[in-house]
Amino acid sequence: MNNLIKKIQSNIILTILTALIAGVIVLIVSKFLAQITVPLIEDFFKLSFYTKNTISKLYMLVLSILLILIINNGHLKNYGFKKPKNVKYLKMTLITIGVSVGSFIFGNLLFMGVLNHFFPAENTTVFPEQKSLVEMILTVWIWSSICEEVLVRGLVQSFMQHLKSKKFGCI
Repeated sequence: MNNLIKKIQSNIILTILTALIAGVIVLIVSKFLAQITVPLIEDFFKLSFYTKNTISKLYMLVLSILLILIINNGHLKNYGFKKPKNVKYLKMTLITIGVSVGSFIFGNLLFMGVLNHFFPAENTTVFPEQKSLVEMILTVWIWSSICEEVLVRGLVQSFMQHLKSKKFGCI
């Protein structure tokens, strides 16, 4: 497996294509597995739009990590999974909360207030089956962000990381 990966990574075009194909395969297989799993779970529980999306993202996360482990011989460290040094977590958390609350208020004022005034809509529900703001924040902002970061930055971008030292003819 290592020889195949080294051979792929020795060719710029092949590296880019392989990384993109791996990302697309993860998305397609995740969607397929979620389509199989969701009806089975719905036999026992009523699932909202957000919960169904969470199941799909879970498959995306698991498949991305499995591919990273296969490519990197069971290690996650080279694919961005390492604890940063000298990080002030309290300060970072407070800044993140502040920016999130500020962007939520600003976004709500802009999109729900100003744009709704100029472009009134009969249906004011932005998201389907909106249950609560907490559910939306947990599933859309946090869970989706984590799963998509692992796929894009963890798998796709890290697979192509060695290309940053390469010079391209058009640049």
